[in-house]
Amino acid sequence: MTMEPWSYGNRLYRPAWYEKDEASISTLEIGPYRHASGHLYRKFQHSWPLFRRHITLTARMMVLRRQLRRDEMDESDQLAAATAERANLAYFTRGFWPEKAAPDAKSDLYHASIDLKQFYPELKTEAVVAGLAEAGAMGDPRILELVNGMLNFQIDMAGMPDTALEHVEPPFLKSGIKGIPTGLFVAGFLANAAMLPVDKIVAKKVDEQRNIAHFRFVDDHTVIAYDFETLCDWIAWYEQLLIDQDIGAKINPDKYDPPSLAEWIKLIKMGRPFSDLRAKKPDLYGAAVRDTRLDGKNPTKLMTKTLAQVSAIAAADIHILDDDDLGERLKMLEWLLLADIPEREIRPDTRAAFAAGQIASLVPVLVQEADGLVDAERALAVCRLRQPDAERATEADWTQYKEKLARLIEERKICLERHDEAELALLNRCFALLLQSLREHPGKARLFYRIHQYCRMTGHRGLDAIIEWLKESRTAGHDVWADYYIALSLQIMASGILVTMRRIEAPDALRSDTKAAISHLEDIATLGAKDFHVHPSRETWYHAAGRREFGVALIHAAEMLAPRTEYAALARRLAELSQSYTRVLPGASADVWLAETGQTSGVWAHLAENNLGRDEGPSAAWQALAPHFAFDHRSDIQAARRYPEWLPAAGWQQLLAAREPLPENDSAWLSEVIGDDVDKRAAAQATGKNAFTRAARSLEPAPKNWMTITEWTRSVHACNPFDPRRGEWTALEITAQLLEEATSADGEEAMLDRLHPNNVLLPRQWVTDFPCCRESTDLSWETWRHFAQNTDNTHAKHRARLREPSTSLADYRYTIESKAGMPIPDAERRLVSVGRLLLGLLRNDHAAPRIWNLRGNELIFQLPRARWFETLAISSPTTLILAGCLGARPAETRAIARQPSLFGWRDGVSPNDATFDPPLFFGSTDLLEEIRHAQKILEDNQLAVARNQPRQLIPFRLSDFAAGMEGTNANDGEGGSDAE
Repeated sequence: MTMEPWSYGNRLYRPAWYEKDEASISTLEIGPYRHASGHLYRKFQHSWPLFRRHITLTARMMVLRRQLRRDEMDESDQLAAATAERANLAYFTRGFWPEKAAPDAKSDLYHASIDLKQFYPELKTEAVVAGLAEAGAMGDPRILELVNGMLNFQIDMAGMPDTALEHVEPPFLKSGIKGIPTGLFVAGFLANAAMLPVDKIVAKKVDEQRNIAHFRFVDDHTVIAYDFETLCDWIAWYEQLLIDQDIGAKINPDKYDPPSLAEWIKLIKMGRPFSDLRAKKPDLYGAAVRDTRLDGKNPTKLMTKTLAQVSAIAAADIHILDDDDLGERLKMLEWLLLADIPEREIRPDTRAAFAAGQIASLVPVLVQEADGLVDAERALAVCRLRQPDAERATEADWTQYKEKLARLIEERKICLERHDEAELALLNRCFALLLQSLREHPGKARLFYRIHQYCRMTGHRGLDAIIEWLKESRTAGHDVWADYYIALSLQIMASGILVTMRRIEAPDALRSDTKAAISHLEDIATLGAKDFHVHPSRETWYHAAGRREFGVALIHAAEMLAPRTEYAALARRLAELSQSYTRVLPGASADVWLAETGQTSGVWAHLAENNLGRDEGPSAAWQALAPHFAFDHRSDIQAARRYPEWLPAAGWQQLLAAREPLPENDSAWLSEVIGDDVDKRAAAQATGKNAFTRAARSLEPAPKNWMTITEWTRSVHACNPFDPRRGEWTALEITAQLLEEATSADGEEAMLDRLHPNNVLLPRQWVTDFPCCRESTDLSWETWRHFAQNTDNTHAKHRARLREPSTSLADYRYTIESKAGMPIPDAERRLVSVGRLLLGLLRNDHAAPRIWNLRGNELIFQLPRARWFETLAISSPTTLILAGCLGARPAETRAIARQPSLFGWRDGVSPNDATFDPPLFFGSTDLLEEIRHAQKILEDNQLAVARNQPRQLIPFRLSDFAAGMEGTNANDGEGGSDAE
């Protein structure tokens, strides 16, 4: 069973697009269910406008009693109609609406919108199970057990005073929740499952009557009928249906649109004849008829442009807009924030939160240095570079220079003052708009978050105003809200401090970004000790958690800023403020950290490093805490794994003495801990534990006349950048030689499970026969290709191969395995390993993301391919090879081929949404063939320049610039759409 096509909200995501035929007629194509996109549901800005457009098109067809012709619809309507036809929406099918009974029939229709009261909390979990069972999803007893466990919502009341729950709506039992929690990520899916039996009955009745159109978007319903009485009867029937089905859903009597209909429906439900009611309540009847009447030929009441504007705003990239466009965008957002838009178009609080998030992202772009200031800075810099010559300049030259320099300094000062004044005015105006919106929607926590976000991103000093608003809320009797927002403020500021420090530390940060970041920290540093505190009698567990997080975040910021002289005073103030929230400092023992914060220092260091950590090494915050990790706590030893080269001596001793041995595939991580330390290597060998001894053996020199890929990478890095050995062709050649051995008649593909930079050997001749020179190279392409691909009788001595298993490393970060769920197929795992090796050769760096050093995270955090790819000068074919090996979409497409039913696809049919994807490799042979093809293209673009210096032209298609970008968020969490 599937959802009815007239139900739009929270449908599971599937890729969809329009295809035009030769007659330019669009048809909707729908691909398989996908997870690589990162979407669970279809986007709100796609589903809601389609919902509204289908309603208006249906109204027009009801009046015409036929399908609409193409020339009666604009392009957007045509696409919406194509979507309806593809989904088999009955209202759009030929002959569904009965033909006219009379030629002079009017175009009047009658419509109403109804809402289900407290939809998610009121739905019964038993209805969810029944709906899934009716859909045939509960055949496997494991699924039934999983769903029942998932729907058992328990509540931990520890640390929650009764006062915090006095005004919670809807009220609930303290032991658990009987319905579906509103904020649950899968709540939409579960609610749709519960509604399946109801929707099925509605669909059957709609088809029988053919005089009514019924639409649903989650809990919002719209009904259109040919006459008023039919409309009322339908609503009364639907209300009784919900009661009979006993799923928990019920119509909200206060949420009718138009409101006048609500009073009339109340009278109808009393059971008196319609004619009697009409005679006794003519005014009420007249108002309801008038307000529900709709011109079906031109249903303006149902039309909305607000969502189209919201979608356009969300889709536009603010970083490519010019100043005029940015100004217009801000005006549109101000209107969206404050305009009185009907709720049927978009909820006011949702609209306000969306606009606030967009403003928070837009204003930092608007306040960047204006052109005049940039020009003034540039003119001053040029003047200083042209200082008169000390020996030849005359006194008049110096006088003229000093006058010009003074004039330019003054001009810059004026420009800077003018810019600062304009910036302050803009920041104040936008902040006032956000605060006004919060006063109008005080219950919208997302809007409160946006105000804090605005302060962080722009540097606007608005924390005092937020504190005043909290005081106002308390004075107005909203103590519970004020208390909640205090805890939320602490958590928002705690995470915001770490994000702010990341901006300050970023080497490519703009001056305006750094200025805003420091201003925000200065604003925080001025807080009083009691500004974000609640009375101890009202403190809940989330207040305590927020207080600790904020206090520790202040410590992290202080440690990061302290080494920089210009920020030393700020660092001291932040450190002092931290003591008002948590009385602990770096250097304290693990017991003190545990007593004061509930966690050891390793947990807090890990939290900080998720924002502040770098590939090169630990941050100052981590270094301040690491010497005092409690390595008898699993959390601290796990946190210390992030930087194996910096593992404290106490951590090493704890690893050696641990009773539970490390898995053997931890040997590669251990080899990084050992490094060049002879004593550690001897200690590892002496343990007799597999992971340690394998790590120690791997550090033995490679066999005579051979070198590991790790050594090769270090060696060629010292060569001239145009040396053929440093190039893309060579990386492909090394990979191809390994694949040829694995796929040969005498080989075994299982050898690819041992791929690792330390396990792959190359002939040392590849370096010794052609000494490196940083300034130039004498090695030509032709010479190098012939040497690397040596095909004489002794060619095996000159080709890449694997080390013996006894001295090889095992690395969970390279050969990824899943211990839960569906096992990763061997071919899939090997493609990833080959892709990792090739990527490391191209980058001259084989390191995995630091977070992967904490076991388990390699299954959660993806490779930062977008960031790594943008630094590589490689051809389109190689880029696509990497994407084919490491990309989520190609892996998902291979999974669809193996088990199509899991993705709602047809067996034996290729996915229709993969036309522009990277090449699909199902095994090593496919990959080898593509690598040799890529090499051939590179060889056709290799040439020699002056003095026979080798050069590689890089063939690249513009369409491949997006490779590696899947799953990335362009906004990096800074803003985004609340409406989605």
